[in-house]
Amino acid sequence: MGLAYTDWGREIAKSDRLDRRTQAVALAIALLGLNVLDVIVTRFNIHVLGASEANVLVQPVLGTPWEYVLKFGIPLWIILLASAVRSTLALRLLRLAVAVYLVVAIINIGQIAYTIA
Repeated sequence: MGLAYTDWGREIAKSDRLDRRTQAVALAIALLGLNVLDVIVTRFNIHVLGASEANVLVQPVLGTPWEYVLKFGIPLWIILLASAVRSTLALRLLRLAVAVYLVVAIINIGQIAYTIA
């Protein structure tokens, strides 16, 4: 097992680098899945419960084709970039993004549960 490169002064084995790429792609796919969930739940909240979009960045594009570019195009682009991840910092940032988006999804689903109950 040869050494592939150094990461912040440490030597990293090739098998570890592949493992990081696999983790990064899996996290990016999870981010895409959370985006899909967010679109479904947001549409339900807006159309069925009469809620409104709270995200000021999404409000202007809601209901237009740009909404799909924002919600699906960017995560797909992140998946492509994730296939080249080599650093632990990038992996940590992906983990943080997934954690934040998971909290957003939980809040959105909680709004449905609260309104229906």
